[in-house]
Amino acid sequence: MREDPVLQQEVGLPVTDLSGGLFSSVPEKNIRVVAAYLQLIIDLTSNNKEIKVLDVLINARNIFADDYIKNTDTYWKEHLAGTLREPFDRGFEANLFNALKHIPKREASEEAANFYKSVGELKTFLNDLAHMRYEKALVYVKTKYPDATEVTEEIFNRICKDMVDILFQWFSQHCYKGTN
Repeated sequence: MREDPVLQQEVGLPVTDLSGGLFSSVPEKNIRVVAAYLQLIIDLTSNNKEIKVLDVLINARNIFADDYIKNTDTYWKEHLAGTLREPFDRGFEANLFNALKHIPKREASEEAANFYKSVGELKTFLNDLAHMRYEKALVYVKTKYPDATEVTEEIFNRICKDMVDILFQWFSQHCYKGTN
């Protein structure tokens, strides 16, 4: 993160440049691809959830960019974590294979095993944060940021960006002929 010298002189404006590597920098195309495949998985799963994944991801991007929300909702990270976790609930891996039969299974390769492990760890992290199990959430954070002592806004932002990046890479590699 870089401090913006012009904004530092203004009162009431954010002084930190949060672009570069954060959720708000995820290309719209990537968000739409991830949302489309996650929506398909949810729609083909009989779990009675009415989730609109694209709305969830766009809402997440808006929240990360909106200081008003973050300043007025003490638990915005916990609320957002709970919402972002929803597509991964109730047997995500099995639901993924049900919806997209050509996706490599965990046993197919080390790459596949790493993908499913990453998704499982992300879901657990989001679940722990949503349920205010901060010490458990911090265990995951420390695997990525060993010096971290809490789940900061920047760390949460980066983890959410990484989640979309991991899913986009997997879907673009195994589901459609697109450019990464």
